[in-house]
Amino acid sequence: MNCGNRRYLLVIALSHIILDMYSGMLPALIPHLRDKFLLSYSAAGALLAWSTMTSSLIQPVLGFVSDMTGGLGLVIGGLMLSSLAIAATGYITSYPLLVGAAIMAGLGNAVYHPQSASVMARLSTEQRSSVMGLYGVAGSIGFALGPSVLAMALAIGNSSMFWVVTLPGILMGITMKVMSQASQIFAKPCAAPASSPVRTQETDENGYLNGSNMWVAEILLLGIVMLRSFMQYGVVTFLPQYVTQILGGSSNISPRLQSLFLAACAIGTFVGGFASDRFGRRSLFIASLVCLIPIHWALCNTRTVSLFTMLLALEGFVLMSTFSGGLLMSQDFLPRLTGLASGLHSGICTTMGGVGVAITGLVADTRGLAFAFGSLVLCPIIGLCLTPLLPRDKRPRITHTSGAISE
Repeated sequence: MNCGNRRYLLVIALSHIILDMYSGMLPALIPHLRDKFLLSYSAAGALLAWSTMTSSLIQPVLGFVSDMTGGLGLVIGGLMLSSLAIAATGYITSYPLLVGAAIMAGLGNAVYHPQSASVMARLSTEQRSSVMGLYGVAGSIGFALGPSVLAMALAIGNSSMFWVVTLPGILMGITMKVMSQASQIFAKPCAAPASSPVRTQETDENGYLNGSNMWVAEILLLGIVMLRSFMQYGVVTFLPQYVTQILGGSSNISPRLQSLFLAACAIGTFVGGFASDRFGRRSLFIASLVCLIPIHWALCNTRTVSLFTMLLALEGFVLMSTFSGGLLMSQDFLPRLTGLASGLHSGICTTMGGVGVAITGLVADTRGLAFAFGSLVLCPIIGLCLTPLLPRDKRPRITHTSGAISE
């Protein structure tokens, strides 16, 4: 990878930190908005629900749009929209407008992610999983920074100074705009000419045409990723009740354990990118699922908080080690629709994580919390049955003779 590509990849990763920083601000804003507008808990929580649903459900649609239009315009636009929506909450005077701002923040998130993930994949010519690992962990860092940046903005001058929070997004948007105009590396991808090295008539070892969209493989992969999302959301959601009711631990340690789990997920995302490049994406999926079964079984059968903590961190690390490789697999299965693939992978699967929480909660109501928490082990078991059906990593990739990104 040349120095120019590396510089642009780092800029996209930095923009992901800033975008997800705004995503992290919204949950932290809830207590402030609840006090300011005298909202009920349900009304305050609905703001986050509107934003999350908008972001998750519309991402595949916007991913398809990004495939048709290309360019950094959507990346910059999503970044700007999120920054302005969050800043607007400091000046809004009614609840309906708050809902509108939450929806706009979710829309900005949905606009940004499919195309930015596609940009990262197209600019990376080697160690692609490692690059996507950098992209994923950048988002985790940004989300973690959100509450702290919000607290600093409030400390400057309460909500009257909320315009300050737009500055990172605006400055990053301007930076990307200037870079896109100054460098041909962001030129729009052209259709391959007749002499192009793209081999459209050869088949891979699984019988698929090279360069064709592999919808069966994509649907199968999305099912496996949904199971991963079920497990992640189920663990982080029911962890506080499990610690207090089953382990008999203090409620004060629950937030720290949740943070530990999410931090381990972020580290696993980053390290897993390198592991995918070294051992193969499909192989890492299988290894991850094989390891998760005994780890979660041990997690549910220990009653020692210290051992539970170590196993929890290990589970988070192993669980999300397949994130970057899975996202690239999704793009490789739909090589003509990488934005749509990114939207399906990141959007729909996030929504299904919430559905998994609802199912786990229903099981907890009928069979008890311990049984429900332990039943999450079914996710890697089912996933392990499905993963060997995925095409192997040896499938050739499409290459283009021109740049990848347009403005």
